[in-house]
Amino acid sequence: MPRPRIGRSRKQKGHLEAINTNVPSQPNSPVKPKKPTHEEILQEQLHASTENSKDLYTKLRVEHPKVQRCLISKAKLQGQIDFLNSISLPNAQDSAAHAIKLLDQSQSEKADLNNSLACLLSKYARDGDEWEKKQTVLKAKYRVAQKENKVLKQRSDRMPQVMGKAVQKAVDQTKKENHTHRLVKKGVYDHKACALARLLVKAGCAQDWVGKVIQAVLEMAGIECPDEMSRRTVKHAILEGGMLADMQIGHHLAKIKGMLFFTTIRNYNKLM
Repeated sequence: MPRPRIGRSRKQKGHLEAINTNVPSQPNSPVKPKKPTHEEILQEQLHASTENSKDLYTKLRVEHPKVQRCLISKAKLQGQIDFLNSISLPNAQDSAAHAIKLLDQSQSEKADLNNSLACLLSKYARDGDEWEKKQTVLKAKYRVAQKENKVLKQRSDRMPQVMGKAVQKAVDQTKKENHTHRLVKKGVYDHKACALARLLVKAGCAQDWVGKVIQAVLEMAGIECPDEMSRRTVKHAILEGGMLADMQIGHHLAKIKGMLFFTTIRNYNKLM
């Protein structure tokens, strides 16, 4: 098992360093700064002068191109000055007047162009507003057309079912009408039913059984009859039939101007 290390204090560490450097340990004595020698002072001055010269050389390298550019610009400006001095004054005045005239023309043309541009911009703005309004209206119409198209498509999709239901309803209604016979129309028995009742009574059928007999006959034929004629209605039909027959005979007799009877004694006695 390794032995644990024992730590040393600061005093012990300073004593060991002093022994290693052959310097007596003075832990509590203050260290006095050394005075610089004349050589060290000269070296520092030399170093400072060297750094200063480097800075001056760098600035010189930067300023030299600037000076050259300034000289070139000065030469160009001097050439332009000489050129302007060489031009005669009347020609310069004419040229200046022409330049001013051209400047005025260009300014007027610029104003005209600005006015035309403003007019065009306002026109395009109005056209843009109108186009936006038209586009809004067209979008609304398009949405309405889409809705109508959707509704029509749904209707067309449902059309076969609707047609099938309508056809089936018509067939059922036709079958119902063909298989159903109403003796009463608008609350009154029709003349055919009354005539049938009179015929049955004349054939010997009791008045109480006339309605049931009519229903039984129609059911045998496959026709439904919801109306059943009562005994009282049968009696009224018989009375109306007799009265109508008498009235018809009297009407015909009233129209006849003359009448000739041919009968035998036997028939005469029956009439009496």
